[in-house]
Amino acid sequence: MGQVRRGAVASAALWGLLGSAAGQAQEAENGGFLATFSISPQLVYSDDGGNEDGLIARTGLGLAIRDITTSRQFFVEATGRLEEGLSSDADTPSGIDEPRFELGYSFGTRETEIDLTASYAERDVDDTFVDPETSFLILDEGTRRDLSLGLAVAFGLESPFGGTFTLSRFDTRVDGTTDDRLQDSTTNRAGLSLRFQLDPRIALTTAGSVVDLDGNDRDRRSERVSTGLEFAVTPTLNADTSVGYERVTVDEDGERDVDDGATFGIGLSKAQPRGELTGRLTSDVTENGRRTQVNFGQNIDFPTATLAYGLGIVYENDDFAPLFSLSYAQELARSELNVSLRQYYLTDIEGDETISTTLSASVTRELTPVDFVTGAISLQDTAVQSGDADDARRTAFDVTYSRVLTQDWSLVSGAGYSKNDRDVAEDDTDSEVFVGLQRTFSWRR
Repeated sequence: MGQVRRGAVASAALWGLLGSAAGQAQEAENGGFLATFSISPQLVYSDDGGNEDGLIARTGLGLAIRDITTSRQFFVEATGRLEEGLSSDADTPSGIDEPRFELGYSFGTRETEIDLTASYAERDVDDTFVDPETSFLILDEGTRRDLSLGLAVAFGLESPFGGTFTLSRFDTRVDGTTDDRLQDSTTNRAGLSLRFQLDPRIALTTAGSVVDLDGNDRDRRSERVSTGLEFAVTPTLNADTSVGYERVTVDEDGERDVDDGATFGIGLSKAQPRGELTGRLTSDVTENGRRTQVNFGQNIDFPTATLAYGLGIVYENDDFAPLFSLSYAQELARSELNVSLRQYYLTDIEGDETISTTLSASVTRELTPVDFVTGAISLQDTAVQSGDADDARRTAFDVTYSRVLTQDWSLVSGAGYSKNDRDVAEDDTDSEVFVGLQRTFSWRR
């Protein structure tokens, strides 16, 4: 399956449309009922070097419903694509592609809030796939289906004593995949955190959590308890400390491995006239041993821009690895610029560890009051530190143009290019060009 073919550019326009619909739906947060239905018919030419080259008729669909009152909120969102191959030599499956559904309900009073969520998503595992649970870049083929359920209860919101209880389940089922990091699994999570406000400047916290992951032939269970203290050192300087205990149990091939030990964390945050300065030291227990991490960061607000950066280092298994992050966003009279650079540590379902580096940049320009153009580039590199997974790299570029035709209709066109490579396979490139229309219907009550 081609990378761009499965949604880098043409679906970017769809998501832009759905984002616009979601923005309209969010207007209902002031109260009332709002429903939006979006449709985006497109003609796409895809070249992925395989049997899915050629013309494709694609129609993006989206539905968003929100009903908000003073004490409760309810929302439903659903998206998907209808596709049909138009070329005689194209082998494009027909039907609904990548359906996604999300449902949420919340009820609240001054002291209590209850949130219920459910979601289902079917994803094509192709050269654009990034695991939503671990953020791993995986170059493979097949299909992945995710079902999640969640419950969160918060109490004592305006009292000296309060807390939060969370419970969730995440089920994954895959079909046609070969990478070990893509496998059937079920993850159950439960957590309870309590907060005691001793006085306006000091709060005592305690927390406990259990995460149980059942894989094909590997199960992992993490149990953690901790207690901490949050206090204001000065009106602008806050500190927090915590100590605890964590145990990680891995059952694989009939053998059980247990890692346990003490955990601790120390954090400082200082408010500044135009942002915040933070620092944190943590030491945790993982299935691969003890991991100690130090991070420093700063957020700076300018009149028309925001800048955030962070530097850190992680120590595990007698090895050091640098960590860093940088993000910059600027809004001008007729354009918007966003740049992000990040390097971070990841652990997958098999316990393999990777250092992932991502770079993304996008610029949106208003040519006229009804014409807009957007360009974006992204780079991602995953370097495997342990295990037998393959290093992977991905580069993608796309540009889209949109024009408002009437109050309800817009014209959208674009093109994209991507390149992927990994240690065990030859490089491959994909490209796509599309043109289409967009329409959103709204009902308010």
